[in-house]
Amino acid sequence: MKIYVYAICRNEEKAASQWAKSMSEADGIFVLDTGSSDKTVEILEKKGVSVKTMRLSPFRYDTAKNKALAMVPRDADLCVCTNLDETFSTGWRQALEDAYDPGIKQMRCRYIRKSEQHPQLECVSWMERIHARRHFRWKKAINEVLQYTGRKAFLSVYVDAVELHSVCDGNRPENLSLLEFAVSEDACDFVNLLHLGRMYRRYERWLDCSITLKRYLNLASVTQEAGRCAAMRFIADSQQQLGLLGEAESWYFRACAEGPMFREPWIALAKFLKQKGEWSGVMYCIERALKIEKTAKNGFDEQESWDSLPYDLAATAAWHGGDDEKALFYGRIAAEKAPDSARLKSNLEYYNSGK
Repeated sequence: MKIYVYAICRNEEKAASQWAKSMSEADGIFVLDTGSSDKTVEILEKKGVSVKTMRLSPFRYDTAKNKALAMVPRDADLCVCTNLDETFSTGWRQALEDAYDPGIKQMRCRYIRKSEQHPQLECVSWMERIHARRHFRWKKAINEVLQYTGRKAFLSVYVDAVELHSVCDGNRPENLSLLEFAVSEDACDFVNLLHLGRMYRRYERWLDCSITLKRYLNLASVTQEAGRCAAMRFIADSQQQLGLLGEAESWYFRACAEGPMFREPWIALAKFLKQKGEWSGVMYCIERALKIEKTAKNGFDEQESWDSLPYDLAATAAWHGGDDEKALFYGRIAAEKAPDSARLKSNLEYYNSGK
């Protein structure tokens, strides 16, 4: 059985060596470098990786990955497409062989993504990048998807024993213009609309964020609660930054109604109500949020919702509400979760003084 790995890269020298080692269980590794200016190519070639360099203008992820796929030998039973910030769990090749049958054209493995800034917040999904050599092509300029071009029905299976891990460092800045192009190319692409709105939020382009995510929510194909809830929360953030406080409040409440099982909308609403001095509302939101004890692992988890912030908000709300005992209880937890915070330490001393 022949299993090959292929990838695209640019300026990935920090990850190249570890990636090549993780992929070494394959019969061959093929990389299309799209213009590295660091030592990525040199490192990969020393590890036995077959590298081809090609600058693409304009750059598209689908075009780049299709050219990388073209480097894979025709005798491949399975092609595995990964990124250089991803590594397999040991023994992945044998697990694929054990699950393989000649009738299978695509295999899915568990995909676990973490952020360099907040590694405890995982996003867990299924990776759909293991496929037969023929009749598969990549499509879409960004957030590309694997498309089957054959006429006959094909078998796709899930392989629980294989995990692909990623530690990402955030989106590349140039992806913003690529997302804008992709949305202009397909105005109904809900995945790219959501990503574009989220990136506008990251760059504080509040009006663009609000307009884009409203377009996303208006699509009939958008039914996933996690995405809808996040979009509503991001719109609320944008409206607040634009000074449209009534609109912002409405959208925060809509986000909570859409995703009451997620902690993030409750924390966002609590922060908003704090600014209005509605302390009973803040306490209600925090107590709802704290009943949710596990992250959703859907890619929309926010670090602040899982650190000291909820307890700090609860302590402040309790103190303003005249409940000194509860203020001390939550204040102590907040200080424990952020031991380097002089402010939280000072707050705890104040609550403890009973003033």
